[in-house]
Amino acid sequence: MKNFIALVALLAGTAFAQYDDAPIPFEDETSAEPSPRRQKPADIDNLSDADNFEQYVNYEDTRFKTLTRQDDPAVGISFDIHGGGIWLNESKTGHTARLSLGARATWEWSRTFFDNEYWRKVFFVDLTWHITQAKEGTELVYTKVMHNYLVLAPAWSFPFGKGAFAFFVQGGIGVFFLNSTLTVGTLEVSNQGIFLLGQYGLGFRARIAPDPQKAFALVFRTEVTGYIHRYAHDIVFSVGIGVGF
Repeated sequence: MKNFIALVALLAGTAFAQYDDAPIPFEDETSAEPSPRRQKPADIDNLSDADNFEQYVNYEDTRFKTLTRQDDPAVGISFDIHGGGIWLNESKTGHTARLSLGARATWEWSRTFFDNEYWRKVFFVDLTWHITQAKEGTELVYTKVMHNYLVLAPAWSFPFGKGAFAFFVQGGIGVFFLNSTLTVGTLEVSNQGIFLLGQYGLGFRARIAPDPQKAFALVFRTEVTGYIHRYAHDIVFSVGIGVGF
């Protein structure tokens, strides 16, 4: 019995002498590089974890922006021509109705800076040129006056739900070019002037895309525009058609 106890004590002493208190590494901890951050959202059951929740929100936000621009890929640039009537406020004859023509470039800048489906259709800015001409007198003695309006005007649009139509209001500034010529027989006397111009307007606009997955669209507009310059207040009623991208 004594020999058995002595043998057990010897074996126990040998085991403690060889014991190493360093922790035994697990197989998963031996990797030198940490696992990469997941690119897909965390499982909905694990959203209580702050890191997983932040990752999930970032993923959903990126996915929403991507889907919005896929559904509406237009950059918001359009060009149109327009025509109609202008009610001129002339110093000699009072208000006179004339025909007018023009061209316009539009940038829907909210499509560049917003991803929300509604707000992408709200803000735009126009660069508009209008021209009209008036002639008065006889065949030998007459006056010809040409009016040119060049305006930069930001606008606020109010879309009708998710449709293509919207109501808008706008106001801007620009320049008014006046070129008048007095003709007496073969004698001509010309007079030119450039004046500061104020503009306001309201109307309806539409952007209709034949293929919603493509940027190309047809643009339509009908509006009433007022031009204020010097002592005059000219009013334009016009309809426009063009293309957008």
